[in-house]
Amino acid sequence: MQLEWSAITLASHISLVQAVAFAFVNAIAVRRHWVAQSPVILFKRLEWPIFAISAAMITERLYYVGARLNVNSSLNLWQAHPAPEFLAFWSACSFLWLAISIRRLDGTPGMRVNKVIAMQTTSVAVVFVILARGLW
Repeated sequence: MQLEWSAITLASHISLVQAVAFAFVNAIAVRRHWVAQSPVILFKRLEWPIFAISAAMITERLYYVGARLNVNSSLNLWQAHPAPEFLAFWSACSFLWLAISIRRLDGTPGMRVNKVIAMQTTSVAVVFVILARGLW
C-alpha cells in the first residue's frame, strides 16, 4: 500500500491494542489467584509495568498537547517522525510487560505460563512486522 512511515504508526497502534487486549485476557485468566495473594505482593509484582505504562501515557499525552498548542506555529509536531511511532510502540511494550506480569501472577507451573507468554509476545512482534513491512 506504500504508506511509508504511516505503516509503522499503524503497526505500532495495532500492537498497542493487541497488548492491551492481552493484559485484559491475562487478568481474567488469573483473577482467582489475586484473591489469594496479599495486595502488597500484587503491587510489588505490578508496580514497574504500571510505572512504565504511566510514563508512556504521560509522555504520549503531553506530546499531543504540545502538538495541539503549536498547531498554528512553524513547529509541526504532527509531522515529527518517528515520535508518534515511538510513543505508540513504547506504550505497546509497556502494556505487554504488564500482560506478562499479570500472567505470572497465576500459580500454574512455569511451562504453561511461559508458553502463553511466548505466544503473546511472538504474536505482537509478528503482527507488527507483517503490518509495517506489508504496508510500507
